[in-house]
Amino acid sequence: MTKNLPALFSESGEIKFYEVNGEFCLTAEDIGKGLGYSDPANSIHNIYSRYKDELEQYSLSIKLIESAPATRVFTEALYPTWFR
Repeated sequence: MTKNLPALFSESGEIKFYEVNGEFCLTAEDIGKGLGYSDPANSIHNIYSRYKDELEQYSLSIKLIESAPATRVFTEALYPTWFR
């Protein structure tokens, strides 16, 4: 089950949190925004592609919008301390 949680607002814009099966998750785009990347989604996808073997255990593929393709989200176990 996926549930939207209250968003966090930073200098980079709105960062949305999701609860998936009891774990807090963020999309690649929201992680990239929080880190201040100029191209947030692509930057995190590039990092994920490079280190997929290590990062795959912290990610899930879910449908955030029924009519859209699945989106990769990353679980709270991956987030730096400032996200907790």
